[in-house]
Amino acid sequence: MILTQIILAYINLNILVGIGFISLVLYPKLAGLLKRSISARSLLKLHYTTLSILFVFLLLYPVIPVTKTFEPASRILMVRSMDAFTSEYFSPESESNIKFPVLLSKESDGQNNTVVLFAGFLFLLFIVGTINIFNDLRKLFIVQKGSYLIRKYGAVSIYANDIIKIPFSYWLPGKANVIIPTELLGNRADYKIIILHELQHHRNGDTKWLYLVRILKLICFLNPCIHLWCRLITEFQEFACDEVMVSQKGIRSQDYARCLFEAAKSSSNQRWVPVCATGLILIGQRKLLKKRIEKIFEKIPVQLKWPVNLFVLLLIIGQMTSVSIASKCVVQSGKITSAQASEMAERAMLNSKFPIVVNDLVLDELNAYLGTPEARTFISDSLKRMKYFKKDIEAKMVEYDVPIALLAIPVVESGYRNLSEATTKSKGAGLWMFIPSTARNFGLTVNKDVDERLDTDILTDAAMRYLLANKLQFDDWQLAVLAYNMGKSNLRKAIEKTGSRSVWDIIRAGHQNDKGYYAKFMAAVIIMKNLDFLIDKTNF
Repeated sequence: MILTQIILAYINLNILVGIGFISLVLYPKLAGLLKRSISARSLLKLHYTTLSILFVFLLLYPVIPVTKTFEPASRILMVRSMDAFTSEYFSPESESNIKFPVLLSKESDGQNNTVVLFAGFLFLLFIVGTINIFNDLRKLFIVQKGSYLIRKYGAVSIYANDIIKIPFSYWLPGKANVIIPTELLGNRADYKIIILHELQHHRNGDTKWLYLVRILKLICFLNPCIHLWCRLITEFQEFACDEVMVSQKGIRSQDYARCLFEAAKSSSNQRWVPVCATGLILIGQRKLLKKRIEKIFEKIPVQLKWPVNLFVLLLIIGQMTSVSIASKCVVQSGKITSAQASEMAERAMLNSKFPIVVNDLVLDELNAYLGTPEARTFISDSLKRMKYFKKDIEAKMVEYDVPIALLAIPVVESGYRNLSEATTKSKGAGLWMFIPSTARNFGLTVNKDVDERLDTDILTDAAMRYLLANKLQFDDWQLAVLAYNMGKSNLRKAIEKTGSRSVWDIIRAGHQNDKGYYAKFMAAVIIMKNLDFLIDKTNF
């Protein structure tokens, strides 16, 4: 289930990426329709803030509560075939007359394998992407080693390199560097513009934010929105720098545009473009270059104020919050936890004279009864059928002083179906599934013409006497139920071998007829008192 939750968190992150990208693409377009604009720096900050919020949602996703506001579209259950669910066991050597459906508690291997394979595929591609980034950082380190320091501007070091043709900036912990082509040193005007441009990238934090962008791109590599968004952010990094540069005194728009054009011509000889750096690395793209130059000279419309940007950001956060909460309910686990089982047991103990126990064996059977579509249908239908017999059976229980909790035995035995011997795989028949020899021992007629096991009143009376006889012999209702399945002689031998009268010690020592019988009985008792765990409880 942990892998399932990881995959759900991954899917949720990709949806949030789509929301963030689409919202930030539409926002300036809507502003344009209103003949308003947003500064490139404001939009860039909005992009960075949205990225931060994405990572916050990713980190907080495990602790987002599952709300019942949304009905889950699907539920992770322990799926298996109906044949496995209805497999029946009977030991002819036993004194018992028991036959019952065996409920398995293992999750589907196919389901687990699918989840593991998908997670493995994501992990493999993540490793490949990580290796590519580290390889790029290695190349960046080689370029820096082949460069020589020119000067420093505060915390930023300026290097010149004889090989590169495009200036760029990058950041490493403790290092903020700018690397420029050596040939640029001979052109004082362009040198000044390029240095100021690259320093602005560091001031904007572009070189640091770039790592967050790359990490997100690496995580969501299958999502086309993240690739488009990364490209958009890279472009806005340049637009924001351009915006600041042309607003400075001493730099004419014509000189700045010419510098961009000259850098674009030089970029045709640059083969390697560092993905962990920012700067004029996209200068060679003609459409982007044209757009940048046009923006430098265009008349800026009235810009929207910061409260509008804040409102848009709040809308994005609201959308992401709604999607994250809803995604937690898209797929839910149908598995009963230990805490839930204990809570159910506490309810079952109310007004019950029969000992209610929850342990690992009972928890497995609770999940077997409630953890698959077939089993939930079986237990639900069984309890619906029980209401037709409940009044008469309870009257017999009061008459023989049998605990009401033992109403759960026919759930395990027959699902409260009055089955004939011909329709079962064993010799048992009726609600209580007596075999012929046991039925005759308690005064019932069973032959080819008459089968009183199918008379629910007669069989219920015999079942009460059988259980009461077990109780009188073992002086314990729990052992009486176990003897109902194992047979009295087999139970006596088990007690002698184990030296214990504890039902659970006997079971764990391997002394039981039908595997998990008593745990199934206990699970059925608990479910009878917790009908809210069934899909449809309105008819009980």
